[in-house]
Amino acid sequence: MEILITGLVKAEEEIRKLKALKGNHKPTYVIRIYSYNPLQNKDYQNFKSSKSLFIRKYEFDDVTSIQDNGDGKDGEEVRELGEKTAKRIILDFALKKEAVDYLLVHCRYGEGRSPAVFLGLNDLFDLGEDSSTFVERYPKINMFVYEQIIKAGYNLRNRIRIKAKAVKNLEGILF
Repeated sequence: MEILITGLVKAEEEIRKLKALKGNHKPTYVIRIYSYNPLQNKDYQNFKSSKSLFIRKYEFDDVTSIQDNGDGKDGEEVRELGEKTAKRIILDFALKKEAVDYLLVHCRYGEGRSPAVFLGLNDLFDLGEDSSTFVERYPKINMFVYEQIIKAGYNLRNRIRIKAKAVKNLEGILF
């Protein structure tokens, strides 16, 4: 499976290209990560799923906990990735992963949330990316988001097919 982890501008360029593709190819799975603050989402175009694209949207902020939104602003409402959304990301992907050849994951900048979501999916479903090399490429990866995906995957291990190796690795991470 080919992957692209990116920010908003490049992601929307790729989505436009992919929508224009004709021919016999598997669709692309797109994970769009929005901020909880609607003002930060005003630049996102409203793309719809089609025969060539499965688009899923999730809403959570690039925070490491609800107390620390990382930008030094007090009082701004933020939403961290919770278990319910993490499970939804995993279950949605599990339903479509066999039907796609290409995975596009993006958040606003492509540095914190999107690499973390991909890394979690990679570790759960063994998508072929070397995790340690991936982390080196994305030094701003949000490890809180990654851990939430991993925990949710572990809790779903009886409902979805994750690699036996992944379950053992998850137990090593969680316990």
